Amino acid sequence: MFRRGQFLLLGILINLSLYGQSNQELRPKRYTDGTYGYVNRSESYVITPKFHKAYPFNKGYARVQMYGNWGLIDKQGEWVLKPKYQYVGWSDDPFFQVNKAWLHLSNSKGIHGEMFFPPAENKIGVLEEGKWLLKGLQSGFKTKPFDSLRHFTGNYAGIYSKGNGWNVINLNKGQPVWEDYFPDVNTLSCDLVGVRRDSMIWDVIDPASGSMVKEGFLELASLSEDFWAARSEIGWGVLNKEGQLMANPEYRQVKFLPYINKIRLNPKSFWFLLDEKLQEEWKKQIDTAYFLSTGEIVLENAGIGEYQLEGDRNESSRFGEKMVPEKGYWIRYHRGRREIFLDFPSPGDNGVLFDSLIISEDYLMVRDPRKNWRILKKDLNPIAELGSYVNKVNENLIDVREKNGGRLFNIYTRQWNDSIYDKYYPTEFGFIYCIKKGVKGLLDRSGELIVEPTPIYFRPLDEHHVVFLHLNSIEILDVDSLSRIIIQGESLHNNGDHSYVMVSANGKQLLDEEFQKIIPQRVKNISTEYENGKVNLKTGKGWGIYDINTRSYLIKPSMEYDSIGVGGASEIPVWINGNMGFLGYEGALKISTQYQQVRYPSEGIYPFMLKDSWGLLNKHEQFLLQPRYQEVEFLSSGIWRVQKDGLDGLFDIQKGMIIGPSLEDARLSEDGRWIVIKKNGYRGLVDLEGIQKTSIVYSEIQFLENKHFLVKRDQSWDLLDPNLKVISPFNLSFITSNEKGRYLIQKRADPKYLELRDR
Repeated sequence: MFRRGQFLLLGILINLSLYGQSNQELRPKRYTDGTYGYVNRSESYVITPKFHKAYPFNKGYARVQMYGNWGLIDKQGEWVLKPKYQYVGWSDDPFFQVNKAWLHLSNSKGIHGEMFFPPAENKIGVLEEGKWLLKGLQSGFKTKPFDSLRHFTGNYAGIYSKGNGWNVINLNKGQPVWEDYFPDVNTLSCDLVGVRRDSMIWDVIDPASGSMVKEGFLELASLSEDFWAARSEIGWGVLNKEGQLMANPEYRQVKFLPYINKIRLNPKSFWFLLDEKLQEEWKKQIDTAYFLSTGEIVLENAGIGEYQLEGDRNESSRFGEKMVPEKGYWIRYHRGRREIFLDFPSPGDNGVLFDSLIISEDYLMVRDPRKNWRILKKDLNPIAELGSYVNKVNENLIDVREKNGGRLFNIYTRQWNDSIYDKYYPTEFGFIYCIKKGVKGLLDRSGELIVEPTPIYFRPLDEHHVVFLHLNSIEILDVDSLSRIIIQGESLHNNGDHSYVMVSANGKQLLDEEFQKIIPQRVKNISTEYENGKVNLKTGKGWGIYDINTRSYLIKPSMEYDSIGVGGASEIPVWINGNMGFLGYEGALKISTQYQQVRYPSEGIYPFMLKDSWGLLNKHEQFLLQPRYQEVEFLSSGIWRVQKDGLDGLFDIQKGMIIGPSLEDARLSEDGRWIVIKKNGYRGLVDLEGIQKTSIVYSEIQFLENKHFLVKRDQSWDLLDPNLKVISPFNLSFITSNEKGRYLIQKRADPKYLELRDR
């Protein structure tokens, strides 16, 4: 069921990396002696195993290790760079960043082809004696050492020197281009260089002439040898080498597509506000979305920098002013950055950054982008830093991992537990097991120690008692008074409603909340659970039903039954000669004992099994569905799911078989109004009258609270009304609803393409 105030992500972006045929022909494989070589698709070695570690090819080159040193080979297995370096690659390689501490080990962490930045302009970086150099693959070209060397595009590479900062080198000369150094640089494939000065603003310079090409951008990106991309406050745009604007900075994303020689321009998403009838109230392209943590929506009024709390036309604010919600917090989403505020934020305001958020009645738990958890007060002021590894034990306690175990932090008292334990396990009745060196102890819900870790077996019996099992006796600890009771027995079980079953050497006994006998005599067998104050038991005279409330037998013990169950509202399961039926509470048979199994009825219909197959019968034991099926399951309104040969079908008590067993799945929808059927990977709908209402063509179906539907077909989502008619086709990636029945929908616009001239 789609719930208000929750977010439903409908679009899934999948990035597929297509590697060339040459990159897939060879892959590293470990030989039996522990060395690595490269095999083709038929698993035959093309490059003889001799390397201590080998990594995938990318653009015709692969990195290998010998005795912990790095080298580079081509696809013939010839050395391009002999293995004598600490690392081959770049200081901004993802692999290098992750594995700095492992680079000398032959069993270093895994690497994939896409994590290897290949040589550029027939050159690659090497790490030698802690310094980076740029080396030519087929010449004696080598630069002086630097502290960092970035992978580059074009004829310039970014270099870093401690104490100075960032600069670029010309690949032909190998020397820094400028005397000045900068906080950051960004080399572009069109031989321009972005430089960041004292702020986060990027300027673009032509290093050949030293002239300014364009200034004042938030981000830069390479596209091709002739074009580059830049982002302003409004969005991404495209410029040429001369700095001329080819596409206005208004797009969500730009990407060069070399195989068709075009630049794809992805417009910003459109946001729609729909009323409870799903009619459009508002539409706009925005970069920032504001929500209340309670699910209410904030709208941006076009062109005037004003925001309005949805549903309250009198509550609005311009930038710099505040709107105060009655409840909840403000949440701002902007370019993947998520923040939470007490009041409606102005553009320059900074909130609490988070990537995960738990809002409780009295506090908040937030995980920041560095994956560290914090506890905050309701006013967003911090209570405690918890670190990266935390587990919520209960509503009071957080398990915070340390080197030698975990310590509990009490959110409400803001106190740390002095004791450190290896593990914590919440149990039923609110208690917490604490484990230390394999020995178990017990804490209450506030973290106070009740039972010291002990090798004696114990377990909580209910909210107030803990039971210890000794050799021939049972010890009961009252956790409220700390008093103890010793009784003779082997085990004790909670039987519900303050009654207990005690197992002793010569029988079982039912005890009340004072641990006194309820039934005078011991019995051979007694249920560990009962319903409606009734318990099934076995005495020397056979099986019967005992009523704890009246302290009398409802059904007297009889040797007539092999076994008897506790019973439901009106039936008591009973077994005679291995077969099953049902008794009424007056003791007479309701369903005869001639079936392998009989289940409790749904709408007066009993599932039953004969000869290992299931069917359906009514209270008169008339067969409504012959026992020919692997499974039968009640769905709704007289409709049952039946299964045969692993396939599902639908059977209606009144109409008979609606759909024969031909479906992959058939189940009741989450809102209980439809039956969802699935065939060949696609879904359709059957109503509760048993009528199929749609073709089986949808890959996904979402049910909205206002009886509307979101259905996905051919990678596109449509919005359907309660009569299953298409209201409007959407290419949706996001939808949320609020308490007033309105929907905020994000729809991605179709991309545009910028034609490039032929080279």
